[in-house]
Amino acid sequence: MLFYVCFYTVLAALFAICMQGLLVTLNHQHPKWQLDESRIGTNPGVSYRPQPEDAEGINSIQYVAANKTDVTQWVDMINDFLGPYADHTLLPGGGKNQVICDFNTPPSSGNVCAFDVKNLGPCSASAGYGYNRSAPCIFIKLNRIYGWQPVFYEDVDDLPAEMPDDLVSHIRSLPAPDRRQVWITCKELTNS
Repeated sequence: MLFYVCFYTVLAALFAICMQGLLVTLNHQHPKWQLDESRIGTNPGVSYRPQPEDAEGINSIQYVAANKTDVTQWVDMINDFLGPYADHTLLPGGGKNQVICDFNTPPSSGNVCAFDVKNLGPCSASAGYGYNRSAPCIFIKLNRIYGWQPVFYEDVDDLPAEMPDDLVSHIRSLPAPDRRQVWITCKELTNS
């Protein structure tokens, strides 16, 4: 009995020493390895919202627009996703690091751009996100990559050659002020 007490005490002490050594090397603000040094790399993952509750099954949005229960289910999922944007106090730090910015005035270090969900037009909560009209809105979500900065293309002739032709045609068909919104992550999305 004395042997097992000593053995497990030493084993627990070694485990505690290893864990403490590991925790000392971690940074609680950001990951140790970022961008090309990390396993994720520089291409952000893309997902969409709302996602069905059964992620293992068919990954599609299926509902009947005339069925209010179906519509309410999807609208509630979007409301949960957009909740922190509607109520800024739900954001990390109470949303105090949000600033008004646009393409010409990016946020300073440590700040993020404020986003008003009321500006979503037909994809707003007041319009039922289009689910009641059989025109559902789907929100594309880029996963966060620490240290990642989007690449801007100022000229349509500078778009990368590996970009799909239909995307290039779409960008060229846009009026000049609207093009810049599409170009932001074109390079990253075509490389992923």
